[in-house]
Amino acid sequence: MSAAKASLAYFVTRGVSGVLAVATVALFARLLGPQGYASLTLAVTIAAFVGSVLVQPLHSSLGRFLPGNKDARLTVALGRLLVVGGGLAAALAGLVEWLHLAWLPRGVALAAAALCVAQGVFDFSAQWASASLMTRRYGRLYFLKAALVPAFGLGFLALGGSYWGAVLAMCLAYLLAAAIALPLPWLLVTRGRFEREALSGVGRYASGFAVSMLLGVMLSWSDRLLMAPLPCRGWGRMAPPPI
Repeated sequence: MSAAKASLAYFVTRGVSGVLAVATVALFARLLGPQGYASLTLAVTIAAFVGSVLVQPLHSSLGRFLPGNKDARLTVALGRLLVVGGGLAAALAGLVEWLHLAWLPRGVALAAAALCVAQGVFDFSAQWASASLMTRRYGRLYFLKAALVPAFGLGFLALGGSYWGAVLAMCLAYLLAAAIALPLPWLLVTRGRFEREALSGVGRYASGFAVSMLLGVMLSWSDRLLMAPLPCRGWGRMAPPPI
């Protein structure tokens, strides 16, 4: 396939994937109702914030260093670290559930951890395909994920599931899309051997990226954490006085 056709196929698949994603959001909002959809949105948001600190630096490092280093050891090392990051996300979710935070509904932290891990696996495959210039595989990966989410979601929610039905649908779609469309990077991770030498020069880049993402998360959530103890009628007091 020529470069022009490959580019066209990429944009078409990503465009169709975007349409399916928007339709899926509308479907979940309709089927879950306000309370269920609010819990799902909160879980997705928390997963994105946690993933930006624990997972995104590894994805960014893969995209930064893999094109100039075709050694499979780099993929293996970053993939193993991603598994560790997923374990940390699960442990953090368990701690949050144990603390019973008043502003966070029960179960949302666990749902966020599941989404963080599943999306981390998917995004790792996507970043590997992008860094390896596998345009067609990259497009198929996103298209398959976008098609599987509403299919699984309809099935789980038809059985009477709560927002957890949508969470499980998204997690299964992420994992199956990565396993079907692009299993190679994770085959390397599971069969390879972790070697610290493969991470030479990666640590400084990843740590700086993680610190910047952590600062961004803290700034994004500062208002919410300040307002969490206040009743809804007290939120207006946080605003500056009118001029």
